[in-house]
Amino acid sequence: MRRELNAISPTLTERPRRDLAWVVALVFLLFWAGFAHTRAYSANEHSRLAAIEALVERGVWAIDDSRFGTIDKIRVGEHYYSDKPPLMALAGAGLYAGLYHGLGLRLRAEPCEPAPTITGCRAPRDLADADWAYLALVFALVALPGALLVALHYRQARRLRLGQATALALSAGLGLATAVFPFSTVFTNHVPAAAAVAAAVYLLLAP
Repeated sequence: MRRELNAISPTLTERPRRDLAWVVALVFLLFWAGFAHTRAYSANEHSRLAAIEALVERGVWAIDDSRFGTIDKIRVGEHYYSDKPPLMALAGAGLYAGLYHGLGLRLRAEPCEPAPTITGCRAPRDLADADWAYLALVFALVALPGALLVALHYRQARRLRLGQATALALSAGLGLATAVFPFSTVFTNHVPAAAAVAAAVYLLLAP
Protein backbone atom coordinates (compact mmCIF):
# COMPACT_ATOMS: atom_id res chain seq x y z
CA MET A 1 0.00 0.00 0.00
CA ARG A 2 2.81 2.43 0.91
CA ARG A 3 4.62 1.59 -2.33
CA GLU A 4 1.47 2.28 -4.34
CA LEU A 5 0.99 5.61 -2.55
CA ASN A 6 4.57 6.61 -3.31
CA ALA A 7 4.06 5.75 -6.96
CA ILE A 8 0.93 7.90 -7.17
CA SER A 9 2.27 10.91 -5.24
CA PRO A 10 5.73 10.70 -3.71
CA THR A 11 5.36 14.07 -2.04
CA LEU A 12 2.53 12.78 0.19
CA THR A 13 4.93 10.60 2.15
CA GLU A 14 7.89 12.98 2.24
CA ARG A 15 8.60 14.96 5.37
CA PRO A 16 8.17 18.70 4.69
CA ARG A 17 11.45 20.53 4.30
CA ARG A 18 12.15 23.09 6.98
CA ASP A 19 12.40 26.63 5.74
CA LEU A 20 14.87 28.45 7.98
CA ALA A 21 14.87 31.68 5.97
CA TRP A 22 13.31 33.71 8.76
CA VAL A 23 15.67 32.20 11.30
CA VAL A 24 18.62 33.13 9.07
CA ALA A 25 17.28 36.68 8.71
CA LEU A 26 16.76 37.10 12.45
CA VAL A 27 20.21 35.75 13.35
CA PHE A 28 21.99 38.09 10.95
CA LEU A 29 19.81 41.04 11.92
CA LEU A 30 20.77 40.59 15.57
CA PHE A 31 24.40 39.98 14.66
CA TRP A 32 24.70 43.16 12.62
CA ALA A 33 22.79 45.16 15.23
CA GLY A 34 25.43 44.07 17.73
CA PHE A 35 28.25 45.36 15.53
CA ALA A 36 26.59 48.52 14.25
CA HIS A 37 28.47 51.78 14.64
CA THR A 38 26.90 53.85 17.37
CA ARG A 39 27.56 57.11 15.51
CA ALA A 40 28.44 58.17 12.00
CA TYR A 41 32.13 58.75 11.34
CA SER A 42 32.70 59.06 7.58
CA ALA A 43 32.15 61.84 5.04
CA ASN A 44 30.02 59.39 3.05
CA GLU A 45 27.59 58.93 5.94
CA HIS A 46 27.66 62.59 6.92
CA SER A 47 26.65 63.57 3.39
CA ARG A 48 23.49 61.45 3.55
CA LEU A 49 22.73 62.48 7.12
CA ALA A 50 23.13 66.15 6.19
CA ALA A 51 20.46 65.72 3.50
CA ILE A 52 18.15 63.95 5.96
CA GLU A 53 18.71 66.62 8.58
CA ALA A 54 18.02 69.39 6.06
CA LEU A 55 14.80 67.78 4.82
CA VAL A 56 13.37 67.11 8.28
CA GLU A 57 14.63 70.06 10.33
CA ARG A 58 14.55 72.81 7.68
CA GLY A 59 12.40 71.45 4.85
CA VAL A 60 15.06 71.96 2.16
CA TRP A 61 17.53 69.85 0.19
CA ALA A 62 20.42 72.30 0.52
CA ILE A 63 22.93 71.36 3.22
CA ASP A 64 24.60 74.77 3.56
CA ASP A 65 23.48 75.12 7.18
CA SER A 66 24.01 71.50 8.13
CA ARG A 67 25.75 70.55 11.35
CA PHE A 68 27.44 67.71 9.44
CA GLY A 69 30.72 68.73 7.92
CA THR A 70 31.39 66.68 4.78
CA ILE A 71 33.45 66.93 1.62
CA ASP A 72 30.95 64.71 -0.21
CA LYS A 73 28.84 67.52 -1.62
CA ILE A 74 28.27 69.44 -4.83
CA ARG A 75 27.53 73.07 -5.50
CA VAL A 76 24.52 73.97 -7.64
CA GLY A 77 24.01 77.67 -8.04
CA GLU A 78 24.48 79.28 -4.64
CA HIS A 79 23.87 76.17 -2.52
CA TYR A 80 25.58 72.92 -1.61
CA TYR A 81 23.82 69.56 -1.81
CA SER A 82 24.72 65.99 -0.93
CA ASP A 83 26.31 64.21 -3.88
CA LYS A 84 24.77 60.86 -2.89
CA PRO A 85 21.79 59.24 -4.63
CA PRO A 86 18.69 60.82 -3.07
CA LEU A 87 16.48 57.75 -2.57
CA MET A 88 18.07 56.69 0.71
CA ALA A 89 17.92 60.24 2.03
CA LEU A 90 14.21 60.37 1.27
CA ALA A 91 13.57 57.07 3.02
CA GLY A 92 15.72 58.14 5.94
CA ALA A 93 13.93 61.47 6.19
CA GLY A 94 10.60 59.69 6.58
CA LEU A 95 11.91 57.62 9.48
CA TYR A 96 13.88 60.49 11.03
CA ALA A 97 10.82 62.76 10.93
CA GLY A 98 9.04 60.33 13.26
CA LEU A 99 12.05 60.08 15.55
CA TYR A 100 12.66 63.84 15.59
CA HIS A 101 9.10 65.13 15.93
CA GLY A 102 7.62 62.15 17.75
CA LEU A 103 10.36 61.02 20.13
CA GLY A 104 12.57 64.09 20.31
CA LEU A 105 15.64 62.26 18.99
CA ARG A 106 18.14 64.30 17.01
CA LEU A 107 21.02 63.14 14.87
CA ARG A 108 24.40 63.91 16.37
CA ALA A 109 27.00 65.57 14.19
CA GLU A 110 30.05 64.82 16.35
CA PRO A 111 31.94 62.07 14.51
CA CYS A 112 32.84 58.85 16.23
CA GLU A 113 36.54 58.15 16.60
CA PRO A 114 36.99 54.37 16.34
CA ALA A 115 39.53 52.86 18.70
CA PRO A 116 42.09 50.45 17.20
CA THR A 117 39.87 47.47 18.09
CA ILE A 118 36.98 45.79 16.33
CA THR A 119 34.53 47.09 18.96
CA GLY A 120 35.58 50.73 18.72
CA CYS A 121 32.48 52.90 18.29
CA ARG A 122 30.33 49.81 17.95
CA ALA A 123 27.40 48.44 19.90
CA PRO A 124 27.07 47.20 22.56
CA ARG A 125 30.31 48.62 23.96
CA ASP A 126 29.50 52.27 23.28
CA LEU A 127 25.72 52.36 23.79
CA ALA A 128 26.07 54.88 26.62
CA ASP A 129 27.30 57.42 24.07
CA ALA A 130 25.23 56.23 21.13
CA ASP A 131 23.29 58.31 18.62
CA TRP A 132 19.97 56.48 18.80
CA ALA A 133 18.51 58.25 15.79
CA TYR A 134 21.50 57.10 13.72
CA LEU A 135 21.23 53.55 15.06
CA ALA A 136 17.53 53.45 14.14
CA LEU A 137 18.36 54.52 10.58
CA VAL A 138 21.08 51.86 10.26
CA PHE A 139 18.87 49.14 11.72
CA ALA A 140 15.79 49.88 9.59
CA LEU A 141 17.37 50.87 6.27
CA VAL A 142 20.60 48.88 6.18
CA ALA A 143 20.72 45.93 8.60
CA LEU A 144 17.15 44.84 7.85
CA PRO A 145 17.65 44.75 4.05
CA GLY A 146 20.96 42.96 4.67
CA ALA A 147 19.19 40.27 6.67
CA LEU A 148 16.64 39.94 3.87
CA LEU A 149 19.46 39.58 1.34
CA VAL A 150 21.03 36.65 3.20
CA ALA A 151 17.63 35.01 3.80
CA LEU A 152 16.75 35.18 0.10
CA HIS A 153 20.15 33.69 -0.74
CA TYR A 154 19.41 30.79 1.61
CA ARG A 155 15.94 30.25 0.18
CA GLN A 156 17.21 30.30 -3.39
CA ALA A 157 19.86 27.73 -2.48
CA ARG A 158 17.10 25.49 -1.13
CA ARG A 159 15.12 26.02 -4.32
CA LEU A 160 18.10 24.62 -6.19
CA ARG A 161 17.79 21.53 -3.98
CA LEU A 162 20.99 22.13 -2.06
CA GLY A 163 21.08 20.47 1.35
CA GLN A 164 20.16 22.35 4.50
CA ALA A 165 23.73 22.46 5.78
CA THR A 166 25.11 23.57 2.41
CA ALA A 167 22.52 26.32 2.04
CA LEU A 168 23.23 27.59 5.54
CA ALA A 169 26.99 27.51 4.97
CA LEU A 170 26.74 29.44 1.71
CA SER A 171 24.43 32.02 3.29
CA ALA A 172 26.76 32.42 6.25
CA GLY A 173 29.64 32.93 3.82
CA LEU A 174 27.68 35.65 2.04
CA GLY A 175 26.80 37.39 5.29
CA LEU A 176 30.16 37.12 7.01
CA ALA A 177 32.92 36.64 4.46
CA THR A 178 31.94 39.36 1.98
CA ALA A 179 31.40 43.12 2.00
CA VAL A 180 27.82 42.55 3.20
CA PHE A 181 29.02 42.35 6.81
CA PRO A 182 30.86 45.67 7.22
CA PHE A 183 28.42 47.61 5.07
CA SER A 184 25.46 46.30 7.09
CA THR A 185 26.72 48.14 10.17
CA VAL A 186 26.99 51.69 8.78
CA PHE A 187 24.64 54.08 6.98
CA THR A 188 25.47 53.50 3.32
CA ASN A 189 23.38 52.39 0.36
CA HIS A 190 25.48 49.40 -0.72
CA VAL A 191 23.49 46.74 1.13
CA PRO A 192 19.97 48.11 0.44
CA ALA A 193 20.83 48.31 -3.27
CA ALA A 194 22.17 44.73 -3.26
CA ALA A 195 19.08 43.53 -1.38
CA ALA A 196 16.80 45.14 -3.96
CA VAL A 197 18.67 43.40 -6.79
CA ALA A 198 18.57 40.08 -4.91
CA ALA A 199 14.82 40.40 -4.34
CA ALA A 200 14.25 41.13 -8.05
CA VAL A 201 16.33 38.11 -9.10
CA TYR A 202 14.56 35.91 -6.54
CA LEU A 203 11.15 36.89 -7.93
CA LEU A 204 12.26 36.43 -11.53
CA LEU A 205 13.51 32.90 -10.75
CA ALA A 206 10.37 31.96 -8.84
CA PRO A 207 8.87 28.71 -10.16
